[in-house]
Amino acid sequence: MIAAKRKKISKARLVLIASLVLPGSFTQDFSVKAATLPSAITAAGAGASSVFETEGLSLNGRTFVPLRTVSEHLGAKVLWNAPERMTEVRYGGTLIAFSVNSNRVRMGNRSVSLDTAPRIVDNRLYVPIKPFVRQFGGTLAWNAKTQQTIYTLGGRTVRVNFAPRIYAPKITDSRIQALTQAADRIADPSEYTQVRREFRPYFTDRYLNKVIRSGGTGGSKEPFTGKAELIEYDGQPVIRQGGFQDDAGGLFVDRMLRLVYENGKWVIEEVSFRSWMP
Repeated sequence: MIAAKRKKISKARLVLIASLVLPGSFTQDFSVKAATLPSAITAAGAGASSVFETEGLSLNGRTFVPLRTVSEHLGAKVLWNAPERMTEVRYGGTLIAFSVNSNRVRMGNRSVSLDTAPRIVDNRLYVPIKPFVRQFGGTLAWNAKTQQTIYTLGGRTVRVNFAPRIYAPKITDSRIQALTQAADRIADPSEYTQVRREFRPYFTDRYLNKVIRSGGTGGSKEPFTGKAELIEYDGQPVIRQGGFQDDAGGLFVDRMLRLVYENGKWVIEEVSFRSWMP
């Protein structure tokens, strides 16, 4: 299970990441690889002062690359705000600020919602690149022939290589059982005085914040007794479990637990419900 304590991240180990959708989807065991990620960037070719290459990471159908060194090569400054667990990136007179496990990003004076939240993997912080392009400009491209993502800003270029296959631990039956039981219990968080402490091993911080704000998962509060089944939905692992729920007027309810591999464990990123008459 995920350790409840937060990891202290040193400024030297922070990296920024770029996010693009690449062709393909998860392998059969929804595998991702968070290790073997190089921390250094090497110069490429004769234009060593303007072109760099690094290795990328694929996670949950998205492509990520380490970007602290990349940002600094492109002329951006990276600052870590430890009390708020926030990374600030400044380029010229513009600013982007990312918070750990939050899909809200500050771009100048605006707060923007992203479809991919920053996250910590192997003590490194990863963030999507789309806000960089929108806020700082430059060009982003995918070279299908070389299998590279290419980002150019201010006359400097970063080329990102991606491994053809990535791996992660299989989602075991015992983990599926633990996650479904946690989803049953968190449906009514009012029973717990320390919601984050109780459920951090099973949910992302972003989703726990959502549950605390809304007072629950927004669906049936009765335990689900149907068979839990692991499926793939939009390239992401999902635990689907159904049952006739009395508090849903006797309708059949499907509960979908969307999973992500975070900090060495599979956890629930989102819970959704669908009621229907069989």
